Amino acid sequence: MNGDWNKASLTSGYSGNVYEGRFKMSNQYNLFISPAYAVDKDKLIYTKFGYTQANIEVEGYDSHTPSGYSLGLGYKQIFTGGWYGFVEGNYFVYGDQKRTDILSYDGDTYSQSVTYSSNDYNIMVGVGYKF
Repeated sequence: MNGDWNKASLTSGYSGNVYEGRFKMSNQYNLFISPAYAVDKDKLIYTKFGYTQANIEVEGYDSHTPSGYSLGLGYKQIFTGGWYGFVEGNYFVYGDQKRTDILSYDGDTYSQSVTYSSNDYNIMVGVGYKF
């Protein structure tokens, strides 16, 4: 998803209206620990617990850099020699972020507060070689 514009919807807590917009995510990273259980000498089940951060730009607004936690689950199977395959799913929760804007209109000043949250996930399937 890095750098691509994606569709998003926003539901207003004030009016209940749904607004369509676009956002893009970049510079996402994840630091994690990964406890594992060896089923046998060729099979491994593992989990991932971590800290995640990303830059998110909402069209028409400034970008922000929320952080949060990540959870993952995976399976790794050695085929032959050093060759292995894996499948892994990860879920990223960036938590609630609050933004307050001061707006001026027709000589009056207004304060607008927005609370938003961002979540993301990925599923990876791959083949590798262990030296």
